[in-house]
Amino acid sequence: MSAVHLTPVATADPQTDALMSMLHAAFGAESVALAAFELAGGRLPDCLLRHTLEGSRFDLSPLLLADALRHAAPALARRVDPDHMFGFALQSPLLLSATVAEALAAGGPNCEARLDAGTAHRVAHAWVSTLTGDRFNDVVVLHSRTAWSAWFGCEVWDRTWIIADCAASRIWLLCLTGDTAPWLPRHR
Repeated sequence: MSAVHLTPVATADPQTDALMSMLHAAFGAESVALAAFELAGGRLPDCLLRHTLEGSRFDLSPLLLADALRHAAPALARRVDPDHMFGFALQSPLLLSATVAEALAAGGPNCEARLDAGTAHRVAHAWVSTLTGDRFNDVVVLHSRTAWSAWFGCEVWDRTWIIADCAASRIWLLCLTGDTAPWLPRHR
């Protein structure tokens, strides 16, 4: 696999701001992480695939162990557990706004900040439309409910979406948790 170079990019736009505001209310500001990267030196999703004798599988180490993630989201990148990076499943890009809306409607620890289904759907749909438009064939989505770093609280709210836009060479990482208590043993 050739070297993959990720450059953090800004995530500020009205739809992202609206989504983040509602996620912060439901989950707490410390329990929501969003990072975006531009890819150079590789092609999406090829840079996230590892070909072995057993077949091809996603290898997220170029993203989850990248210096760019450590700079963009240091708490999230702290103590990534390589054994938990394989808990990601391919998700249809058509379901991305639905699963983000589901998280908004289900809420986090702050039950009063849960959104009604219609509002959750509108906010999530607006955000996904801003990211990818209707280019569903260019987008690869991976979803996990596994705590893959010490940032996650191993709660029922743990979620990660990796959204790779192959046409734009961009990757977004949206992570939610309900409690940031570390779950991995402390390294001495």
